[in-house]
Amino acid sequence: MTDLNPLLDMVRGDLSDNKFAQKCGIPRVSISKYRNNHAFPSNDTLDVIAKASGLDPVMVYLLAYAERIDNPDVAKRLKEMAQENNASDTIN
Repeated sequence: MTDLNPLLDMVRGDLSDNKFAQKCGIPRVSISKYRNNHAFPSNDTLDVIAKASGLDPVMVYLLAYAERIDNPDVAKRLKEMAQENNASDTIN
């Protein structure tokens, strides 16, 4: 089951879902659909979310797609790769 809530919480930071949606230029209802597993953001939307949050798009994609993949081993590895990528960005 897809659970984008941890990712959405991370990318919005201290902003409400409504304020973050406005910052991204996407409808608030889209954020609600992502939170309630009624939709998955397109790649274009993931790009916008990454840019608006200031997070590395690679990490955003890895975390998002880790939630979409049914294979738990692959999902786990994608999450590990996101953490590794985030750590290397901090160092560089």
